[in-house]
Amino acid sequence: MRATGSPPRESRAALREASHFSEWSVDDVVAWLRREHNVSDEVLRSVEENHVTGPLLPELDDAAWVELGMTSALKRAKVRLGVNEILAAPPPPSTAILHRVPIVNVFYDLLFDDVPPQMDAVKSTLDTIALLAALFLTIAMAIPASVDFDEVNAARARFDSLPYSAYTTGDELAQAFVFTSALSTYMLGSALIATVVALVSLVVTEDEVSKSDEVRLRYWGYARWATLWAIATLIAGVVTCFFSFNRLVFIKLPDIALERSGAAGLGSITSTITGFRVIAYGMLLFTLFFTFWLMGMGKTSAHKYMMDQVGQRPKRVSTIRQGSGLKKAWSAESSTDAGAAAAASSQ
Repeated sequence: MRATGSPPRESRAALREASHFSEWSVDDVVAWLRREHNVSDEVLRSVEENHVTGPLLPELDDAAWVELGMTSALKRAKVRLGVNEILAAPPPPSTAILHRVPIVNVFYDLLFDDVPPQMDAVKSTLDTIALLAALFLTIAMAIPASVDFDEVNAARARFDSLPYSAYTTGDELAQAFVFTSALSTYMLGSALIATVVALVSLVVTEDEVSKSDEVRLRYWGYARWATLWAIATLIAGVVTCFFSFNRLVFIKLPDIALERSGAAGLGSITSTITGFRVIAYGMLLFTLFFTFWLMGMGKTSAHKYMMDQVGQRPKRVSTIRQGSGLKKAWSAESSTDAGAAAAASSQ
């Protein structure tokens, strides 16, 4: 057994390699107890003999530590507090490059992060998606119902003659209206169905899923794709719903600007065919891109601030979530500097 005190570099390296708290070996536990709590060699030897690993640490109560030879009540309290801090410590910001790229980082946590979210957060997200999908589904289904057969045929005849036929034909307009109306309904319906199924599944399995980070991780590895599908179909359904409304305007209302001038350029804002189409595509696509960009920039700024905060605070110990869960890491550089400073001050 090594003398108590600061562990050598190889011990710290071994701890850094322990990818999950529940995967700590006996050596990892011994190194942590020696490093963080200056536990005596006798207790450390007892820990080794009883094969105390990472998964067992949170289960050790006061009596168990006494059985392992830790007679000091204060020391036992500190060790239990240290274990609780490891379990409860929030994860530091991700160091992945994709987490710093605007727009991409908005979906990074959903697609790539291996830290499972809390089930309450997932449930709240699914509730919001279901509410929006149901709301827009009502609108999407009402749009084609607001046009009767005679109105569609009248619009087809109007667009089969000049000046309307120079931009699109009546059949093309009718087909576009049917396509966008149906697509928006199916997309929003798909989002609603996926969300309802995910919510029911979550309610049924919540007690089992919430048992540990590892169980939530395995569940989230598949459940995230259902959530992503619900989000993607919701956004696509909302966009196509607006396109359907755009075609509805073409069918229901005459283009006064086009009929007066006989032609309408892209800059003719008052034209329902050219101006409204530019506004529809421009505003929707610009809003979609610009909103994601702003959210991504906000996340990038927050990530940079958290990285700066991590770099500024003393690095006695950091609890890092990586891979499948918690990971313990010591900063060899900071501890070396601290040791050098202490030696200098003692002289």
